Amino acid sequence: MQKPFQNLSKDKILLALIVGILLFLLSFPLENLNLSGNTAQTKNTENTLDAGDEAYKAQLERELEEMLEKVKGAGQVQVMIVLKDNGEKIVEKDVQSESSSVTSQGENAAVEEHFQNQENTVMENDQVPWVSQELLPEVAGIAVAAEGGGNAVVKSEISSMLEALFGLPAHKIKVLEGNF
Repeated sequence: MQKPFQNLSKDKILLALIVGILLFLLSFPLENLNLSGNTAQTKNTENTLDAGDEAYKAQLERELEEMLEKVKGAGQVQVMIVLKDNGEKIVEKDVQSESSSVTSQGENAAVEEHFQNQENTVMENDQVPWVSQELLPEVAGIAVAAEGGGNAVVKSEISSMLEALFGLPAHKIKVLEGNF
């Protein structure tokens, strides 16, 4: 019985191994690689809210209070909203990619791959990054104190409305009877 790779030289086996490794590495998307060393931060991950986020939260609470007070049996309402994050600002990037491949054949066969990915943040007035998209802060939970919060029907209606409006699961919403 003949061995499968008996006729192949060491150079051909090495070349096949290198090509296999390169194909494996090329299967990963290049967009996720930061080869330029650019460390521009695109997401604000601090737990403290800035003035804009506080204003957004206050506006949401105010609008929600006005809406909930119109629910039959709710009475006077006070709302507290907790935000999960500060939102996200996505900055515009100018990406330039270049790749080249050189294959030599003969006695000393070799494959040479060269990849270059350069990412530059687009600046507005040469000082501030150009924000192409801004995502609002995500709501983590809502607490509602309502005069009619002791009534199971009112409590259920308020809860289901908040689930529909904010896409929150029921355990992230608490409706209580308020003492005003």
